[in-house]
Amino acid sequence: INTGKAIKGLSLVLLFLWVGLHTAFASIHQVEAGHVGVLYTFQNITGQTGEGLQFIAPWQRIRVESVQVQNYSTEDLPRELIRPIEKTEPAKEGETVTAVPKGHMGAFSKDNQDVFVKATLNLKVSPEAIQWLYRNIGPKWREILVAPRFLNFMKEQTVLDEAVDLAPKRELVRTAVRDRLKAELSQFSIDVVDLLIDNVDFDAPFKAAIQS
Repeated sequence: INTGKAIKGLSLVLLFLWVGLHTAFASIHQVEAGHVGVLYTFQNITGQTGEGLQFIAPWQRIRVESVQVQNYSTEDLPRELIRPIEKTEPAKEGETVTAVPKGHMGAFSKDNQDVFVKATLNLKVSPEAIQWLYRNIGPKWREILVAPRFLNFMKEQTVLDEAVDLAPKRELVRTAVRDRLKAELSQFSIDVVDLLIDNVDFDAPFKAAIQS
């Protein structure tokens, strides 16, 4: 009987130790250098942590966000924003339907030619702005704030020139879109460090026409 009680007691001790260690390990989080942790208590944002080893309560969780310069490219744009400017209607006889190539955004030139742009934004967010972004916009702030402006500003810029002039004016397009994004996103403490245009392309019939 004593042996049985001892085993039962030991089992309870081991169980409590296991629960305690599991809780302790679950409360330890490593926030990498160049990142901050947004602290949630249940579903509410209740604070922010810096980088390094962080100890939180078992009912809390941390969502890590970078405050380094980060890339946001046309490949990261939500597909539902790209899809409306694809030519999805049935092709007329003799007409070629052109979809936006993977990794590009679609736009139009002044003479109504399809323009496909592959570009990359370099963004940086102030650590002091992370909580505000998460509280008021949410963790998907790039998709909500950056993506539609990135797409619309590029479309509004390419339509100012005819297709044959866009390649020579690539630098003007780049700086114009970058400066508009910088001015627009600064109100959210999002700093547009730079915009790089990796590729400007056109559909096959147009390229064949200008090469002939």
